[in-house]
Amino acid sequence: MLTGNALSIADQVGRDQAAWAPAFSVSQNGVAVYAQNAVQNSRLVWKDRTGRELGTVGEPGLYTNVAIAPDERRLAVSVATGRPPNRDVWVIDVTTGDQSRLTFAPDNDSLPTWSSDSSQIAFYSERNRPGSGDLYAKTATGSGPEEPLLISGESKVPTDWSPDGKFILYTSVRGFDLWLLPVTGDRKPIPFLQGPTIEDLGAFGPMGPWIAYRSNESGT
Repeated sequence: MLTGNALSIADQVGRDQAAWAPAFSVSQNGVAVYAQNAVQNSRLVWKDRTGRELGTVGEPGLYTNVAIAPDERRLAVSVATGRPPNRDVWVIDVTTGDQSRLTFAPDNDSLPTWSSDSSQIAFYSERNRPGSGDLYAKTATGSGPEEPLLISGESKVPTDWSPDGKFILYTSVRGFDLWLLPVTGDRKPIPFLQGPTIEDLGAFGPMGPWIAYRSNESGT
């Protein structure tokens, strides 16, 4: 049994991206080893289907969660700035490389998802509960306020917006199930796939009523 007050022995401890867990271990003789957060810029690169590099977009930065608008004129990305890094959603013009910041909350905003007409962006935000996210949306031009779409007890990750603009597909992290959120009306979430296995990374078909997703139902 552990007793006494907690004592900090290291900071800026990195995370195992595969396991979503802190990257550290403690030996039997009490020596600890850990990976520090590595802050390293990346580039946004265009490549063809053979892997040949065609060009870059914008300046180097701490980019994740790149999403191309359906009109193919802009990118939405999560960009980390500051110390410690905090993520916000930015929009980048594909032709000019100009970047504009879309979100300004002191907590992480990430995982942008475009509406089918390229006018809005849904995203994950931790502004209500750090470490656990809700769904928000904002116009892609940055005008107007950020609109809360779904705030509830479990963390949610948006993965796609339906071609008809009526639903946002998201993963509930609590059970790794897929849900549909109506964009209009009472916005009551609709369960799409629920079960003992993992279902996530859902995506609508571009023209029809199909949804593709990842699952471990049949194995790893």
